Amino acid sequence: MAKQGLFKGVAVVIDDSVGKHEDGINAIIKGIRDGGGHAIVLDKLPDENADLENFSNVSFFIMDWNLSNLPKGQIIPPELALSLAQDNARFLTRLREHRHAPVFIFTHEDVGVVKRALVQNGVLHDDDAESHILIRNKESVGEGVYEVLNEWLEQTPSALTLRTWERSYLKAVNALFMDFHERNRYWPVIFWQGFKNDKVPPGDELGRLISRLVASRMHPFNADLSRFEADVERHALANADSYATSVLQVLEGERIVRSERLESTSFAPGDLFEEIDNEGKSRYFLNVRAECDCVIRGKPKDALLYLLKGRIEKNLDVNHDMGNINEKDNEAIVFGMMDGQTFRFGFRDLVIRPWNELADKRKARLLSPFITRVVQRYAAYSQRPGLPRIPAAVLPIREDGPADEATGDHASPVCSSCTDQCAAEDATSQENSAA
Repeated sequence: MAKQGLFKGVAVVIDDSVGKHEDGINAIIKGIRDGGGHAIVLDKLPDENADLENFSNVSFFIMDWNLSNLPKGQIIPPELALSLAQDNARFLTRLREHRHAPVFIFTHEDVGVVKRALVQNGVLHDDDAESHILIRNKESVGEGVYEVLNEWLEQTPSALTLRTWERSYLKAVNALFMDFHERNRYWPVIFWQGFKNDKVPPGDELGRLISRLVASRMHPFNADLSRFEADVERHALANADSYATSVLQVLEGERIVRSERLESTSFAPGDLFEEIDNEGKSRYFLNVRAECDCVIRGKPKDALLYLLKGRIEKNLDVNHDMGNINEKDNEAIVFGMMDGQTFRFGFRDLVIRPWNELADKRKARLLSPFITRVVQRYAAYSQRPGLPRIPAAVLPIREDGPADEATGDHASPVCSSCTDQCAAEDATSQENSAA
């Protein structure tokens, strides 16, 4: 791998001493340029109203903590030091909203002083071991800036994974532009018109189409994390709550899209609604209507949702051997669906409600393959055939004593028809109706 590793591209250097006196920054800039990178040098922080989206493709940042313009070695008054720290914290907070990339902060002071200032201003957590902000002494880095960056990356599996993916993603985006930008500049309009004719939000559908075009141009993901496996258990045990929260956040991102990121005038299968009753309790509903029937072609009040009742499920029958949750035939369970909570959706009752009645109560949209699985399980339940009762005279005698040696199960009665599939199901249905 080249000297730059996964940090190819432009670096932004914010330092007021460049070209004025030597305090290590010139060696760092030389290291960037000798390594094949490009450095954009600023002598002060961008203005507070500056558009930081202009930094959205920067590979990494280098920032001097002391941007006071005072001569080297002069003591900074406490009031000025506090003001500079607050300015730096505000910039870093704004920056990460547009570009989450490594930031080198250099200081001639005690590194602990800088860390405490960043913690107090909400930029760092108390434990900064996994932060994207690296606090260093300029002289300790010198021309080896890429070595320090890649050493940090090799110790941070989350950053290594996302950096590797980002590189593949950007190549795929460039391939998409080469394939379609220069061939027929009106191809998006053609699809836009098709989506309008289908009466679906054209912008939303076009965005999904482009996402699929990018995904189809990405190469297989190639990040070897095996060297971290020996340490993962130790890290997880030392930070059990934090790791559990992080994993649940990943599961949520895989399962749902929050409502604020959805097109507000349309609905789709998987839309989850929350309604608060008079007692302040939440009632959840999941739309399972076919996508082609979710197109609003008339008045919004005529667009209907086909809803399964849901609830947050605390009592889970966990299958540890298979790593999943055991379910009954009359339900579907989505583990870690939202806010770290597991949801159960019952099949006994299908509720039909107008879209405009629940539009402002939508919380999220369950994504494939999870919504596909819920719909398939519901379809199997709703189409189950009723079987005639087997005559008692030919049934084996039921004994409540020893279980079947092969299965470990006792004999159980067979339902006579699909209208009373199982007496035990009634209790579940009543709980679901109450939810």
